[in-house]
Amino acid sequence: MNNLISVIVPVYNGQRYLAECLKSILRQTYGNIEVIVVNDGSTDRTPAILSSFVARDRRMVVVNQSNGGGASARKSGFLKAGGEYIVFVDADDVLPHNAIEILSSRAEETNADVVCGTMNRQFLGVIKKARPDSRHHLIKAPELWEKYYVSFFGINLFPVNMFGKIYKRSVINEAMAVSDIFCEPRLHMGEDEAFNLQLFPHIKTALLIDEKVYVYRWGGLTSGYNRYLPELLDFCDFRINLLDKYRYSAGYQPLFMSRL
Repeated sequence: MNNLISVIVPVYNGQRYLAECLKSILRQTYGNIEVIVVNDGSTDRTPAILSSFVARDRRMVVVNQSNGGGASARKSGFLKAGGEYIVFVDADDVLPHNAIEILSSRAEETNADVVCGTMNRQFLGVIKKARPDSRHHLIKAPELWEKYYVSFFGINLFPVNMFGKIYKRSVINEAMAVSDIFCEPRLHMGEDEAFNLQLFPHIKTALLIDEKVYVYRWGGLTSGYNRYLPELLDFCDFRINLLDKYRYSAGYQPLFMSRL
């Protein structure tokens, strides 16, 4: 596989970890990538850091915009992307050196619309490795809906985060033709889950693999959004509207039982 892969990195005031993140992407064993960094109105040294990387590596592309939030930044990056596959990375996290090679090769082998690996967590410089779970499972209908999509409304069997995955661009395009899956709902929390909740009805195959493809910085930039916790009530309404939209009655029970 030598398809162009677009790596999209939204960043807002990310000077602390941005350089480490970008180095981990640019040092990937899979070389045919474009790295699209969306500067979401940063007021710190983020623009200067980005300029230094652009000067050193022609695979870097920077999109500057006024502050609109993570979902808006990812959408801007996606609209700029030219790759057949899409990978999302948060600006405070890093990729293992072979992450994109693993994800892309598994996508090519199985023709899956989305491939999801596992991740290690990093806290205060210490990496906590994920427990091996021996998963390598290609999921198709009806299991994709009856077991995995329904779990989004209760206890997730398929991770809801956008990172640690590779997506076919064509599937995202198909979903975008129906609704703006990047910017609905307009929340400061739950954006990843909202994206996947709206994307999954357009997915025909998904692959889970037990290979480490991401290092998530616990307590990093994204954890600062906890002050928006009350918005989760609105997110519950958003889920209910999705169930109504797709006439997916199987999701009601796990949605409400998980909230008891």
